[in-house]
Amino acid sequence: MTFPLVTWGDVGIILLYVVVLWLPGLGALLASGSRGWTALAVAPLATYGIAGVAGPVSSGLGLPWSPLSLLGAAVLTALLGFSVRRLTRRWADPDDVVCSPWSRVTTVGVGLAVAVAALIGAGAVLGGIRRLTTIPQDWDAAFHANGIAWIARTGDGGLTGMSQINWYGSVPSPYYPNAYHLIGASISDLTGRDIPSILNAHTLLIPGILALGIAALCHRLGTRGLLAAASAVVAVGISSFYDMLWRGPLLPFAAGVALIPALLVVLIDYLAAPRVPRRLPTLVPLALGACGLYALHPGAFIAAAPFAAAMIASSWLRSPRRIPGDLASLGIAAVVAVAALLPHLLSSLASVGEGSTDWPEAGSAATGVGEALLFSHAADSVQVWFVLLLLLGALCWLRLDALRWIVLPGLLFVGLFVAAFASDAPIVEAVTRPWWNDRFRLIGVATIPLCVLVGHGLQQVHDAGIGLAYRMVPGLRARRYDVVVGASTAGLLLVALVGATGGDYLARNQALMTKNTGEGPAVSSAEVEGFRVLGSLVRPGERVMNDTGDGSVWMYALGGALPVAGHYNQSQVDPDVTLLSQRFDEYATAPAVRAAAERLDVRWVVLGQGFLREGATRQPGLDDLGRVPSLQLVYQNPDFVIYRLTGP
Repeated sequence: MTFPLVTWGDVGIILLYVVVLWLPGLGALLASGSRGWTALAVAPLATYGIAGVAGPVSSGLGLPWSPLSLLGAAVLTALLGFSVRRLTRRWADPDDVVCSPWSRVTTVGVGLAVAVAALIGAGAVLGGIRRLTTIPQDWDAAFHANGIAWIARTGDGGLTGMSQINWYGSVPSPYYPNAYHLIGASISDLTGRDIPSILNAHTLLIPGILALGIAALCHRLGTRGLLAAASAVVAVGISSFYDMLWRGPLLPFAAGVALIPALLVVLIDYLAAPRVPRRLPTLVPLALGACGLYALHPGAFIAAAPFAAAMIASSWLRSPRRIPGDLASLGIAAVVAVAALLPHLLSSLASVGEGSTDWPEAGSAATGVGEALLFSHAADSVQVWFVLLLLLGALCWLRLDALRWIVLPGLLFVGLFVAAFASDAPIVEAVTRPWWNDRFRLIGVATIPLCVLVGHGLQQVHDAGIGLAYRMVPGLRARRYDVVVGASTAGLLLVALVGATGGDYLARNQALMTKNTGEGPAVSSAEVEGFRVLGSLVRPGERVMNDTGDGSVWMYALGGALPVAGHYNQSQVDPDVTLLSQRFDEYATAPAVRAAAERLDVRWVVLGQGFLREGATRQPGLDDLGRVPSLQLVYQNPDFVIYRLTGP
């Protein structure tokens, strides 16, 4: 186990992120009538929904995005939710108010378990990266960092705005959902902190968000408190979930996956009333949830569909008479969500033809099944205690009652993971395309059903232990002892599980989070210092010629200078960018190169020492800068060089 190095300023930005992420959504939900576990778990999702809708709208109106934009949108959403509830209250019925299935003791116990789970998850992330200022070194992190910086500096909350860092000039900027970046930009505006700290402050909240959502889902379905508590604790211990937080990292997608249970909770609330008119008061929370998940990441939204379908189908099997009303209610909700998400949907359709990544197969199907069910994906060891409890929970899955349906999406995503792991067949690539044929994403989604089954396994151990105790000491069945024995046994089992797994496999997950951090490979502290110097030299509108493969793609997020290559991905970029990457060192002799540099307003050239991928070499256009006499060296440190382009 590793202890992170945290300052009071770090604590402050983490707490501020909690406030900004929860408060806007919570206010809107409370105004709409949501309460308790539902309001608390769905609040971050609702906040993303508010930002995801308001950002593009404010951009379309020519208004800059800022924390005041978020506040104003939250107030308007709360007024809308309150108005809808008031206008539809004549159809409401006191019987529609759901009473908590848990006692006060159970509620407190589950709350403590969720709090412990959130701390364990935050400890896994922060203990791995050591410092909040640590730069995530992998592929996606630079894009998200630049996106947050773009919105914070320009106020552009549009759906293609932040893509202009890399896709500009004669090519259209592609769509990317920006709810995650809009909230991050608000934190940047409020604190002025470095972008890596903003990325990491959110990342360490993601496991806790998942734990809270799973507990709220169990509560809303009326399961026992031990299942909720155990599932929440197990969720933050499953290592495959952290694979989305160090590799990439896939931050908006991982946040979306963590919020899938929250969307299911608000969907249950919406469909709870027996007739369509009586469901309308909860329409705004559901629409907010759907908008939030889509605006975070469409892949997470699509991943939620099998969960929702299985849950609804399960209720239809129990009560077929619900089908017409549910279909009508879902149709109404879909119309509202589509209207709110129209800018996102139109932009998504415009980007359908863009290329997608195809990850190659990694092994056999048997190996894939083993990695999924033994909790050993991309690891050298097995999470043994989770495996044993998973086996027990799967054998007793019929006792899950209202959560039996969760086995179906579990089988689906484990199956998709195995297919992507073991096959490059066109049908596999087509089916898994919403998740980029990426096994890391698929096994990350499978965390949700797997943790519930493991938690269910622990509940079976509890029941067997209680049954044995009652047989050995019949007097324990007395009413005054029953609650005490059950609650204390549940607490002891949870403590035993955390202890037996070494703090919920904390050291193992911290080790995962250390990957792609530290001094390089792409960005070192010396390069960060160089980015800051560069930002003080470059004037607005000028771009800096840089190498696609080194860490200089971070220059905008860390220094404010616009690069020629704003991301490692250089597919479908402006032809001038491609030309310069191949031939910039012909600047003195090739008029076409000089013309391209002039069109892009290139006035600076930089070279970074480190490369993201092992074995990468300097791109052809920058490997012989001695041929460009008009370059003047203005700054140099061991890892970073800045040249001024003085003329033809």
